[in-house]
Amino acid sequence: MESKFSIHKRTVFIYVPVNFKESPNTLVIYKTDGLGYLEHWLKSIEVLTAARVITAPIIVNIGNGDERKFELLAPFLPSDHFDNSPSAEKGRADALLKFIEFELMPLIESKYSQSRFNVIAGHSYGGMFSLYALLERPSLFTAYLAFSPSLWIGHGVMVEKLQNMNNLDEMNIYAYLSRGEKEHAGFLPLKEQKQLVEHYNSLDAFFKQHSSKNIYWRYDVIPETGHGNTPIVSVPSALAEIFGLIGNNKL
Repeated sequence: MESKFSIHKRTVFIYVPVNFKESPNTLVIYKTDGLGYLEHWLKSIEVLTAARVITAPIIVNIGNGDERKFELLAPFLPSDHFDNSPSAEKGRADALLKFIEFELMPLIESKYSQSRFNVIAGHSYGGMFSLYALLERPSLFTAYLAFSPSLWIGHGVMVEKLQNMNNLDEMNIYAYLSRGEKEHAGFLPLKEQKQLVEHYNSLDAFFKQHSSKNIYWRYDVIPETGHGNTPIVSVPSALAEIFGLIGNNKL
């Protein structure tokens, strides 16, 4: 797609369920990992729809290719996570968020679904984008799913900014955060691994303390799991909970 918010064309892959029919509870998922984990998403959807836990959603897969670290990181974060100098090039997640809101969402609404239930989901850098979207546009999506977000980038500044949000009472959302028990083991030094866990726990404590009756927060630590495999458990858990909340008119 051409976009006035980018010099590059954006690649978008849209999955529409077989025999799709619009319903009041249609869910549209904007997934920022491109085709990554799509096979697992579809398998989870197949199992959950067969069990009548959910109805099959539309999945809008947003590609980012070689630009992933630029596209998905917030403009206050270094796009090179090993360069924290003031001159380091920053992320461009603000441009991607504008593309989704002002160009992609209207396209989906005109061609596929006008549902008010929209979800933003992503893993790793994509999880960081979900948190950035929550920070900047807390009413744009019904649910914000962050699987193993790389909170260590920028030394936890994303957590600090989320903890300074002052509009929590106005939100009606579901927010999901997950990490593996072995998150970044072997990649980050032990000291930074401990700091990463502290970032996750700090964010969890904040939302648990400040969540209102209209904010539904969940934080999962997945046993014996590393960074790359968290979506395998997180996707079906989050989907089932979202549909449960919608079915009970809580979202």
